[in-house]
Amino acid sequence: MGDILPEYKAYHEELHRAINNPPDLPSTDLRSAADGIATTADSHASESELLDEINKMAGAAAEVDKSFGDVSKLFLNVRNGMSSPAVKADMRKLEDRWNAHHQKYKSLLWRSRQVAGKAQAAADDFARDFVLFLGEDGESIEVKKREIHNYIEVLKKDEQASEDMAQGFADLRTNIVNLVADWRGLVKKYNIDAISARIEKLKSEMDTLAHTLADLNAKISQLSIALSMTWGFFGVITSLCVFAPVWGFNTLILQYGGYDYIQLWLDLNKATKERDDVSRKYVSKIIEYILALPELLQVQELQGTLQKSEGDIDNIITRLAGFAKVWAMIRTDVQAISEKLDYVVGTESDRLFKSRLNSTAKLYALLGKALYRYQIIITDSHPAFVGMVHQ
Repeated sequence: MGDILPEYKAYHEELHRAINNPPDLPSTDLRSAADGIATTADSHASESELLDEINKMAGAAAEVDKSFGDVSKLFLNVRNGMSSPAVKADMRKLEDRWNAHHQKYKSLLWRSRQVAGKAQAAADDFARDFVLFLGEDGESIEVKKREIHNYIEVLKKDEQASEDMAQGFADLRTNIVNLVADWRGLVKKYNIDAISARIEKLKSEMDTLAHTLADLNAKISQLSIALSMTWGFFGVITSLCVFAPVWGFNTLILQYGGYDYIQLWLDLNKATKERDDVSRKYVSKIIEYILALPELLQVQELQGTLQKSEGDIDNIITRLAGFAKVWAMIRTDVQAISEKLDYVVGTESDRLFKSRLNSTAKLYALLGKALYRYQIIITDSHPAFVGMVHQ
């Protein structure tokens, strides 16, 4: 419970108690709940909501495909921005692996459409035929159990035929996690994160130089008018001293040559020389900053996009791989039904059994519609398959 947020801890404990000590509901309540689920599953609103989720999932699949492309471009941009041949070579390897994972994703996405078609057939068959058979009063429990056994064997074979897709997605997830770890290792190996520290250092140096330059400019101007000889033309002399301080000061010396301005003149020339030196350093740092900043931004963008893509890919993989689990779900429900057959004794238990069968049929029929919707969205025209040759 260490990962539970404090504000949810009490509610979490309450749910935990309910799970460990479920209430013993009467069959009438259980039947009412089953009938309510069947009614909900059979409603237009429920169907529309489910199909809308499938539409969004297909859209998310396209977004993941786009994310693969975005990360690939960023790998290329960062690689091109690096100066070290060794870094470039390692970046190229990561880039090639990422592009291979992208192509694998495309092929698995297409495979998911094929699996969805087979899963739909299984769900429809179960909902329309087998559930009805199990609810027939004219068939004995022995016959039903025998048919259930045969049905489960068929389900196992069909499930195994689709496991390649689920395993493919699992392998893809593992490969992407490994690639992200290798990228982080590359960042550490070549100290790429030092770019950020370098940028901050440049910004600090630029700020210091800019402050120094402003201070020197002010002092040069102040030196030029230090003797208060500019009454009546202070404004224009000030401007001229800012633009051309040496000229301004020499002009003042020519007009007031009887005074000892040698020290002031030396101070002014020293300050001017320092100002020019600081100005050159400042311009140099600005150029260095401008050249380094895009490299930093590209690295930061790659890391951010890679992190987001990893989460998006993991989410869509979990959902798509679920298509291969339809047979296992049917098998689980069939086995549960089989276990209840011996307990269907009396009117009330028979009603509850048939209510549950009805709910099962409605839900699997709805699942079949969802799987069909997925197939008509994930077609050759889907953005992920543009220019792709299907096997």
